[in-house]
Amino acid sequence: MDVLIVKNDIKYCNKLIKTSKNDLNVKIYIVSQYYEEIEMLIKKINFSMIIIDNELINLYKNIIKDYKKIIFILYVNNVKKIDNTKYYYIDKNFVNDEIFFATIEKLKYINTDYNLRIKIKEELKYLGYNPKYKGTQYIYEAILILLNENLYDYSDNLEKNVYPKIASKHNKSINTIKCDIINATDIMVCECEENKLMEYLGYFTFSKPGPKKVIESIISRISNGLIKM
Repeated sequence: MDVLIVKNDIKYCNKLIKTSKNDLNVKIYIVSQYYEEIEMLIKKINFSMIIIDNELINLYKNIIKDYKKIIFILYVNNVKKIDNTKYYYIDKNFVNDEIFFATIEKLKYINTDYNLRIKIKEELKYLGYNPKYKGTQYIYEAILILLNENLYDYSDNLEKNVYPKIASKHNKSINTIKCDIINATDIMVCECEENKLMEYLGYFTFSKPGPKKVIESIISRISNGLIKM
């Protein structure tokens, strides 16, 4: 894992570097706080993650706004967090082997494309989605897009933010993608055991779960199962 640190505290950076060398297969070899250098490095190197000080996030937000992988924001005590789920926050006072780098390992796993694909398929299979239906493939792709691009908050408007990408890939209309996903979900709901649905989706018999609820539940299950901040 190649990691970029954006920090103005060299002693603190050295602490991260020393810890990473002792415990993980993490290569922290670049520490920077200069705008031009950071911009050049992000374009040149395929970093697995960026670790940035909360005090610097506003200064460099234009550079990292399109970065699709992990972004850690280091903060002290009760800093006001940015309302954006692409960022992961951790208190810099608690940087140690057990918390910080253990979390990095879990985040590395969830951002590994191969493992992520397997996990999504396992969750859909557990619920009882029929892999023969096109809608099952489409909802799988929707979840993959949301997780890979850190667009969890975009699930509120799937037709605007996600379905167009799937439609373009398969040369279908957005409405076709939507209808196929709804059909596959309706069939799953009818065939799945009620207790399993209630446990997984948290719904009751009078509230029929739709694709949005399923997608959000799978994302939450994957994330919460692997990440403990």
